[in-house]
Amino acid sequence: MTETNQKITPLQNSEDHEKLIQEYEAKIEQEKTDKEKWKNTYLKSEQERLAIKKALERAEEDKDDLKRQLVAQRKIELEQKQTKEQTDFLTEFNKLQSAKIQGGSK
Repeated sequence: MTETNQKITPLQNSEDHEKLIQEYEAKIEQEKTDKEKWKNTYLKSEQERLAIKKALERAEEDKDDLKRQLVAQRKIELEQKQTKEQTDFLTEFNKLQSAKIQGGSK
């Protein structure tokens, strides 16, 4: 049986230690970078969600405004129709009264 006994010198141990430290520091930096990416993604999605929420609120307000305008417009049209009907009625009534007066005076 042959065994290779390799002695670990303090210099090798120190170099391995430094290498491990650098690897862990690189890994920590990568984790920080990934964390920032996730944070930014989350913030962006929250901003988009708030923008959509505001757009929906504005759309709902616009819908309510349009409903109020439509009700007001219908009321105006109904009043105009009633006024026209009254005017038409009074015109016809006056014609009949005039015809009756003229027919009665003959």
